[in-house]
Amino acid sequence: MTTNANEQTQNQQMESSPRILLLIEDDDQKESLHHPIRKQILRVLSAGIDDYETEVTTDVRTLEDGTGLTHSVEVRRPIQRYWMAVPEIVERLEQRYPEHEITSYQCYYHLQKLEEQGLVEQDPPSEFDDKGRKKRTRGIQFRSAARFFIYHKPGFSKESPNPCLDFLQDGWGLEPSEEDCEELTQLVAEQDKTLFRTLENLVRHMDGSAVDSVSFSILLDRLAHILLSDNEEFIERYRDAKRILVRSGGEHLVSDKMQSNGTEDVKKEETRGKNDD
Repeated sequence: MTTNANEQTQNQQMESSPRILLLIEDDDQKESLHHPIRKQILRVLSAGIDDYETEVTTDVRTLEDGTGLTHSVEVRRPIQRYWMAVPEIVERLEQRYPEHEITSYQCYYHLQKLEEQGLVEQDPPSEFDDKGRKKRTRGIQFRSAARFFIYHKPGFSKESPNPCLDFLQDGWGLEPSEEDCEELTQLVAEQDKTLFRTLENLVRHMDGSAVDSVSFSILLDRLAHILLSDNEEFIERYRDAKRILVRSGGEHLVSDKMQSNGTEDVKKEETRGKNDD
């Protein structure tokens, strides 16, 4: 009994899915997510295409009289394929967005830009000659780097030698110690990891046809916090971070004082309005 191994290997590549979620931190990537054509290309790629994987099983037998008998069974299973050639992408763009009339040349140009930004993957990868010019390759296919994208801007600038200190000093005039900066940076990193895992799990169970694969509402982040509201480690890290902020000079960040200040501001506005009359 034998199976078509080459076909099986090809099918494994064709059905391999992109990662579920990708955090976008680069401004160029963010611009592409809002670019009218690139956004549509990413939507088409993230949705994938209905296809079949084929498995051929062959059973060879020899009868008593020496007659050879070959029995082949072909099984076709429906799959969602995410690697797509440019003509397939253009066809689906025409079906979903006929008003734009995107040509193959335009599609390939934008795919190359998306691939350079890490939003799209290419198979086979680009090759260059000795002069740095890209070689022409046949049979190129593209896949979205993820099925869903979320824009994320880090709170601490990576360009600064001490991003935590600069962030707190510039924002609120706080003066945390070096040890507190290190601890706060670690706490924020742990919270980001936990939030990302929760977001990824939420997105994995979403109905892809009901949401925009390119951008998400802030409500998704709020839902992740709701689900983590009973995670003691997650909550305690927030409390630890708040204690650092308060002892670094952020007494006004205490909940009661923030609420009272907000009430006083409202009263001042009301009084000012009456005086104006």
